Amino acid sequence: MSYRFFIASRSYGKYSPETREFLQEEGCELDFNQLDRVYKEEDLKEIIADYDGIVVGVDEMTEEVIEAAENLKVIGKNGIGVDNIDLNAASKAGIPVVNIPGANSHSVADLAVGLMLALARSIPAVDNMTKEGKWKRIIGRELWEKKIGVIGTGSIGREIVRRLTGGFNCQVMAYDIEKDEELVQNSRVEYRDLEEIIPEADYLSLNVPLTDSTRNLIDKEKLSKMKKSAYMVNTARGGVVNEEDLYQALKEEEIAGAACDVFAEEPPGDSNLFELDNFIATSHIGAFTYETNRRAGMGLARDMISVLKGKEPKNLVNQPY
Repeated sequence: MSYRFFIASRSYGKYSPETREFLQEEGCELDFNQLDRVYKEEDLKEIIADYDGIVVGVDEMTEEVIEAAENLKVIGKNGIGVDNIDLNAASKAGIPVVNIPGANSHSVADLAVGLMLALARSIPAVDNMTKEGKWKRIIGRELWEKKIGVIGTGSIGREIVRRLTGGFNCQVMAYDIEKDEELVQNSRVEYRDLEEIIPEADYLSLNVPLTDSTRNLIDKEKLSKMKKSAYMVNTARGGVVNEEDLYQALKEEEIAGAACDVFAEEPPGDSNLFELDNFIATSHIGAFTYETNRRAGMGLARDMISVLKGKEPKNLVNQPY
């Protein structure tokens, strides 16, 4: 039996040909993103009826798109967060949604720590000055033995904790709605209330999904309670941070600096954050490594094929009915 798949996620299988070969060997005809951008609701509504399966990144799988998906049998999320997929609509339509938790944990954790170091040592600014022929120095700070607030201790948060406690001897304060007892036993981490962490942290690392309860989690009020010497790193979702409040806090030097790999709108266009020397931006590259591309690609492919064969997938997100 053959199936048609639309690969909206531009990175899916791009650097792991075995992923695409596996799907093709299982009878899947693959069509790829031709727009070289995120597919909006209107884009997907025009084409979705032709497909049995779709792989999305942050493409807009809204209720209207799903209602137009007459033949859709599975939705694969090339990542963890499913805030761009209407899960209720998918469940109502009887369409399983699968994702790949844990596949990108090492890559995103590496980037989060890298951004902490880039902020602490002003690496982008010094790089630019040096290349411009300006042999100047900017005083920095150490990451060694600092107090770190890790907000969200899922698979990515756990890896950040391990890197910071094991590699930098940091004192980690963690916040999550579910306490990870194994993490407490194996890493030097203490769970505390978010309101206690904010004013004490030298670095704040955000690693939570975007939900109604986490939208604008970091706002003017919380930013005002941070140390003036503190840094914030967001590798979670853009909507977790109120970007206008962050801009004001950085502009007024209420905190020392911030780095974001994610934005409320992507691409963010002419964000006023880009005017600031104490802000570092990256283009949602957290999971964009060769290793994650292969792990995620194959894991998602196997789960999608399991669904098509009537088998239970490993990482089912919703409950179709």
